[in-house]
Amino acid sequence: MAKRKRRRNPRLLIVLLIILVGILGAGTYVINKNTPSKERQDLVAFYDPDGTLGENRAVIILGERILEERGLLAGENAYLPLDVVNTYINQRFYYDEENRQMLYATPEQLDTTAISDIPGADAYLAEDGLYLKISYISRFTDMDVYQKQEPARIIIQTEFTDLESVSVNASAPVRISNHIKAPILCDVSQGTHLRFVEEDETAEWDKVATEDGYIGYIQKKFTSQPEVLSVSRSFSAPSYQYITENRPVIMVWDNMESEIGNSYFEANTENTEGVTVLSPTWFFVRDDYGNIEDISSAEYVEKAHSRGMKVWGLVNDIKYMQTIRTEAVLGSTSARRNLIGQLMEAAGRVGLDGINVDLEYVLNVECGRDFLQFLRELSIECHRAGLTLSVDNPVPKSYNHVYDRKEQAEIVDYVIMMGYDEHTSSTELGSVASLPWVESGIIESLKSVPPERLINALPFYTRVWKTWNGSLAEVVEITMLRSLEILEENEVESYWDLNLCQYVVTYEKDGFQNKMWLEESRSIGEKARLVSKYGLAGVAGWALGAEDSSVWAAIRDNI
Repeated sequence: MAKRKRRRNPRLLIVLLIILVGILGAGTYVINKNTPSKERQDLVAFYDPDGTLGENRAVIILGERILEERGLLAGENAYLPLDVVNTYINQRFYYDEENRQMLYATPEQLDTTAISDIPGADAYLAEDGLYLKISYISRFTDMDVYQKQEPARIIIQTEFTDLESVSVNASAPVRISNHIKAPILCDVSQGTHLRFVEEDETAEWDKVATEDGYIGYIQKKFTSQPEVLSVSRSFSAPSYQYITENRPVIMVWDNMESEIGNSYFEANTENTEGVTVLSPTWFFVRDDYGNIEDISSAEYVEKAHSRGMKVWGLVNDIKYMQTIRTEAVLGSTSARRNLIGQLMEAAGRVGLDGINVDLEYVLNVECGRDFLQFLRELSIECHRAGLTLSVDNPVPKSYNHVYDRKEQAEIVDYVIMMGYDEHTSSTELGSVASLPWVESGIIESLKSVPPERLINALPFYTRVWKTWNGSLAEVVEITMLRSLEILEENEVESYWDLNLCQYVVTYEKDGFQNKMWLEESRSIGEKARLVSKYGLAGVAGWALGAEDSSVWAAIRDNI
């Protein structure tokens, strides 16, 4: 009997074939997925994605950032736009358009450099703006610069502290992003040191920068753990030598608008205690050319000195605010020099110990830049004459960021925070200077100013808030003395607000509901205590003659 042939199941064969194809496909997918790409990144496209590099232009790489702005190449000279220099590298280069020159203020002198229309000069005015030669920038700036080609690029490093590096333990690619399929920027060999930027979110890649300006990613399996990079520098920048007090500053402004104010010295200082500095409001900018009204008095200075007080004459832009433009004065080199010259002449004539700057109409970024240049130039002259230079600032807020406190603190001897006007006639009802608000301002100021050169100014005044049927009708600013008189006249009681650290008063008069947040010895003492809490230089008071005499003991006891 013949054997029966086994019939094959075609369906089973098809299923097996599908499974085999699937296995092969999955294997191919896995292999492809895990096989690093060998694709090379087009470097021109990487550095110049918009195709705007152009002839005689260079990409600017600052640290680990590729800037949108372009450098300029002129023969063997490389230039950077002034805006790039001021924004990212060194803000002290100042364009004096009036005299067609660059200014650079060191602590000792003002360096001037002529601007040329011909490339090769230190400062070159091209068709698209002003450029500074890198060698010129390097005279005043601690920086390393490298130039590379294809594409042309200028690599700049200005940070040399808190840097970290990794060492490459096997030859590996640096890619444009943190994926093995990302195109390769460059290859690095074993033993190469790369600057460590950060670890990526997967913790499998390091973001790194190479010496020739490549900024990309390398797998962590190819690198060592980051180590602090020790960098020795030969550059030595001139440093400011500050003229400060060897005792806590207890300063008070003597507010006057005419020479007759000097005659009240004895009456106003009779009950003061512990005051180390008087700052009379003696100098008023009166026109756009930097001319001043001067009501200073040598006799006043002599009297102050006889009582152990120093005198810092104040200059402000408030008295003639309706007729002058602060931005015009500060933006003109000739006006600044005129103003500084007159201040120095007066200081020498009456025997001042310092200058206090209170320019309150610095309202935009350009004026803020010019204000800093004014302070730099004034600092040179003050320190040559042995004068202490201080500058007044509002409490730091987003809307007054044009007052660059960090740069001020580099230039001047003392930065004063005017710790008042928390609430004014243009705000809702409230305290002139509650303790939490003042303390918050100090904390914010200390991010920019060393504590030993920060002075907190205290208010010797308050405001009466008058409401009618629940609506604000009037706000009246009154002295501390007058506020205490009102309490006595109206026989009203006050309560202590534990949060604000102030007495609060509410009373009715002439149909109005009146409210005051008092400033007196207890509230002033609480604010003075912040000096020791934060290691501040001292306090200032606005203004002499407005205070109750008890505040001086409160200041003394709490400092």
